[in-house]
Amino acid sequence: MLRSTQQQVAAPIFYDSDSTRPPGPGSGAGGAPAAYGSGRNLRKNGSCLPLTTGELGFDVDVEHILRFGLLPQIRSDPDFAVDTLDAYVSNYLREEVQQEALVRRLDTFARFLQVAALMNGRVSNISGVARDASVPRPTVQGYFETLTDTLIGVWLPAWQRRAKVKEVASPKFYLFDCGVARALAGRLRDPIDGLERGFLLETWIHGREQLRELAGNRPRATSDRARGRRTVRAG
Repeated sequence: MLRSTQQQVAAPIFYDSDSTRPPGPGSGAGGAPAAYGSGRNLRKNGSCLPLTTGELGFDVDVEHILRFGLLPQIRSDPDFAVDTLDAYVSNYLREEVQQEALVRRLDTFARFLQVAALMNGRVSNISGVARDASVPRPTVQGYFETLTDTLIGVWLPAWQRRAKVKEVASPKFYLFDCGVARALAGRLRDPIDGLERGFLLETWIHGREQLRELAGNRPRATSDRARGRRTVRAG
């Protein structure tokens, strides 16, 4: 029952905005919709990007944003935020990573994902992440490349006052959405603690900067996107 519910909730997230409504459960293998667009392509064309404050009409609930993020489906169905984000993570692993054979072992990658999400917004040391996830360091480096390639996260280089011969500072890694970060970390059902709140606020702000960078390469969405519909106007 839960699996079926997650598939129904996930369908509008991954279905292309220019396509018709996805068929109901049972139309594809295992009851999943017959066709999903690539999560990578959907983020590029704007239908799976976090909403901006402008698209929200500046109706901003900071606590809800930090806890559940700004994916369009979260705004349209806030009562199902946890199920939606759980489904998003499940579909990312299944549709984007496993089916496209981006990693050899999905169980190892899932373990890495949780550690990486717990380190979201913090100074990240690849050796430390490898140790905590019990994954070889070269493999962790490849996993981070997978996250950036699928547009799930991005590195923020460490700031330095002047150029140095040897790089000693560590960068930070940010996932693209607060809710996705908490889902990957397994913290969706937990209240936000004080330390986590600061990192989530950074994630939100950094995500807005990412949206500005993508703005020239994606369609401009109307306010309908904030209400859960997928109307997109070019230009």
